Amino acid sequence: MQKSKGSVAPVKAAPSSGPPIPARTLRIPNIPPSVTEQDFRKYLGGILGYPDFMLSYVPDETNITATITPTKGEPASLARCIPGKEIDLPYPGTKHGLLVDCDFFGLTPLYTAKEPTVDIVVVTGLAGNAYGSWGSRSPPQMWVRDFLPSDLRERGCQVRILTFGYDTAFRDKTITPTVQIFGRWLMESLSRLRPEGNASSRRPIIFMGHSLGGLVIKHALADASRPESLKSEKAILSSSVGLFFFGVPNQGLDVQNFRTLVEDQKNARFIESLATGSESLRVIHDSFVRGVNVELKGCQIFSFYEKKDTQAVVIKPDGTWSRTGNMIRLVTPESATVAFPSAQMQPQIGIDADHSNMVKFAGKNDPSYQIVLAKTVDCVKNAQKIVDARKRHA
Repeated sequence: MQKSKGSVAPVKAAPSSGPPIPARTLRIPNIPPSVTEQDFRKYLGGILGYPDFMLSYVPDETNITATITPTKGEPASLARCIPGKEIDLPYPGTKHGLLVDCDFFGLTPLYTAKEPTVDIVVVTGLAGNAYGSWGSRSPPQMWVRDFLPSDLRERGCQVRILTFGYDTAFRDKTITPTVQIFGRWLMESLSRLRPEGNASSRRPIIFMGHSLGGLVIKHALADASRPESLKSEKAILSSSVGLFFFGVPNQGLDVQNFRTLVEDQKNARFIESLATGSESLRVIHDSFVRGVNVELKGCQIFSFYEKKDTQAVVIKPDGTWSRTGNMIRLVTPESATVAFPSAQMQPQIGIDADHSNMVKFAGKNDPSYQIVLAKTVDCVKNAQKIVDARKRHA
């Protein structure tokens, strides 16, 4: 990577109006490739007014993507970025400035080794954010970004890590949401990232899905197994070596927690399609199982289930959400672990948390994180063997 030309002038932090904003993470996806991380840190420090924020800084072939977590509040210039509204920040040497958003739709790179041998893609769940859904509330860190990369690197695993997000808040009223639409978007996004002929197109890939995200992964891979699917999609399918499913409602979920969160009939129908006994879920499951049996030989599959109940969401008179409803088991162990024809393919692991918090590991010493880390290391180290074995038996 080239160094940026000249130094970046500090930008004075504008005072924030109103009460302090809780720590959150923003994405800046269009940083010019000539900008060094050191210069970018200096620029952000000038905006924030302090130097000790959390940052990921990931280059690719065309630009650099950063994620930033302010730790001591946000200035007004960043507070303008809200869900559904991007903002532009002026940056020296750019015509239109830097784009900032907090929705995290599509693929966001969080880390890459210099020469990655495996891609890891994490997919968020229902009503979740592709970054925030995996982050602990205190301290404000996200294990997939903040300590999984270093833990894998220390164990000799060279990976690229990305998160995938989609509109599960149902803000776009022109689209009728379906698992199939989200699965197609995931596959198309990965195909653009890993085009046929690119060095990354045959790189082994590990998927991690939480809740609805697991169904999106299942549909994306099942769709790629169709005879008419593109070569790039078939390459993703044949390169899939690990599936980590966290609280995935393979047989449906308790939808009463979500019925109160939707206003129009289209979204209500989508919620009902995820209910226990849903025909839509049965079709996704059957299609995926056929793909597992034929295309995913040797794939390492792990199913995690929640061991604590979730307090249901209710709408307060002022229109805000509050978790003050009844305690429910959102996804039962039976639904989270009955996914595949062979139990040997699917170690079933309980996590001592509710549905939302089961993927919010607070630190490296979390026992559940240590299990996930060990399984991930094993999967990464066996990835190429799995792919090579498939080629020999093709």
